[in-house]
Amino acid sequence: MNSALHSPASLPRPARTRPLLLHPTAKPVLCLVRLTPLAWLVFGALAYRLGAIPAEALIQATGDWALRFLRITLVVTPLRQLTGQAALTSLARWCAFAACSGCSRSFKAACTSSATAGSTRAWC
Repeated sequence: MNSALHSPASLPRPARTRPLLLHPTAKPVLCLVRLTPLAWLVFGALAYRLGAIPAEALIQATGDWALRFLRITLVVTPLRQLTGQAALTSLARWCAFAACSGCSRSFKAACTSSATAGSTRAWC
C-alpha cells in the first residue's frame, strides 16, 4: 500500500464557503431591514393609517420594534455559541444598534408628544 495516496496533502480540500453575513452585500441588506419599521411608520403617517391619536401609535410602534430587535439580539448570541459561527456577532451588533435607535426614537416621540400636548411630565 502506498502511504502517499492517503496522506492529507493528496486529498482534495472542500471548497471554503463564506458565511452569508460576511458577504459584501450583507451590511446594506441589514441596514435596509433595520430601516423597514421606520419606513412603514412614515408610510402610515402619510397615508393617515395611524389611528385617531397618531402620536400614541408612533410611540407604541417604535417601542414595539425596539423590543423586537432586542429579542433578536438576545437570541443571536446563544445561536452563535451553538453553531460556532462568529459571523453572527455582526448580526447581533446590528440588531442591538437597531434596538437602541428604536428606543431613542420612542423616547423622543414620547417627549415631543408630551411637550406639544402641554403635559408636565418631569422625565421629559
